[in-house]
Amino acid sequence: KSILQVKSIIKKYHIHPTVFVLSDSKRANRTELDNQELFLDTADIVALQKEGWNIGSHTATHANLTQIKNQDLHAEIHDSKRTLEKALKTTMDYIAYPKGLYNNAVVQKTKESGYTLGLTMNDGHIHAQSDPYTIPRIGINTTHDFAEFTTLAFPLNSLVRKMIKKFI
Repeated sequence: KSILQVKSIIKKYHIHPTVFVLSDSKRANRTELDNQELFLDTADIVALQKEGWNIGSHTATHANLTQIKNQDLHAEIHDSKRTLEKALKTTMDYIAYPKGLYNNAVVQKTKESGYTLGLTMNDGHIHAQSDPYTIPRIGINTTHDFAEFTTLAFPLNSLVRKMIKKFI
């Protein structure tokens, strides 16, 4: 829910982010999450959608997808997609694997469930040969200063880094 704190700056600069949500936050795997943060509720998510935010699945409960049985994998990936689509009245095209963890079974279930992208936490950049079900993302957190953030987020474009500094 703390993501709502950046809503005004996102709107101000016409950014259209994607936020990944759990479809069954009441049964969230707090051990895997390693936090007790509050979750967005359906009204919050719908409001973000109306402001241009994209919504993706982060599974049902944030389970470690590489360590669960096939029937649980189906519930976490497939059923999560259907639940979110019904609640939000939209298609759910993207899934971010909890902690970026995946294996062949996870990728196969993601494909079978009808997602178009699966996002990992693999280091790297997206290129024409990227597998759409193992898209890399660069993890950035509070241990990074602004210079590190801009280098990680925009490694080849110093002009973009300079433009961002003007706004912050």
